[in-house]
Amino acid sequence: MIGIITGLLSEAKILYKSGKEPTFIKTAVGNKKITEKLAWDLVEQGAKGLLSFGLAGGLTPEIKSGDIIIPDQVLTKNDMFTTDYIWHQNIVRYLSVNNLSIKQNKLLGSDIPLISVEQKKSMHDIFNVSCVDMESHHVARVAQQAKLPFLVIRVIIDTYNDQMPSFIIKAMQQDGTITIIPLFKGIMVEPTSIYNMAKLGINFFKAIKQLRRVARCLPITCGLQ
Repeated sequence: MIGIITGLLSEAKILYKSGKEPTFIKTAVGNKKITEKLAWDLVEQGAKGLLSFGLAGGLTPEIKSGDIIIPDQVLTKNDMFTTDYIWHQNIVRYLSVNNLSIKQNKLLGSDIPLISVEQKKSMHDIFNVSCVDMESHHVARVAQQAKLPFLVIRVIIDTYNDQMPSFIIKAMQQDGTITIIPLFKGIMVEPTSIYNMAKLGINFFKAIKQLRRVARCLPITCGLQ
């Protein structure tokens, strides 16, 4: 069995509904200590490989909302993690035969959410990567220490020129769900953010729909032999 870390509860539900019950699934929401603890829990439960699954942000113009990213490397300021070659190739093949287009761009692991266009441009310029998430590098580190194969499957939600309202982070709970009161308070303080919120909502449903397609196409072992 494999262990899967997601950033949002909605991402985990997609896996459960797709019939991936024999796997171990945990939700971490980008927190380093929580993500690494959950990943180690999966290792102790007997996981034979660790998979980071969910949504990611785009950092370059060619990366669009709904794009499927299966990176061969995950970068941070101090580290570079390589995904398992055979597992990576198996997943690319499984999804490709189901007419899903795959991009294999390198992914940045960030400990902070990149919510502004300026932040995204800066990270792209520094690391020369095309996408970013907040869990994969922590999962990769645990997999490396546990000597287990590691893989990332992500779908892009926000693109390089999407400005995410700052109050979204305050409104997000530990399981990734959004609380209504902080959300509405944020909109009242920043009424011009309504357009960005609407675009984010559209992109979210687009990305989630694509993530469902990916989950349905994955074999029960998620491609790990």
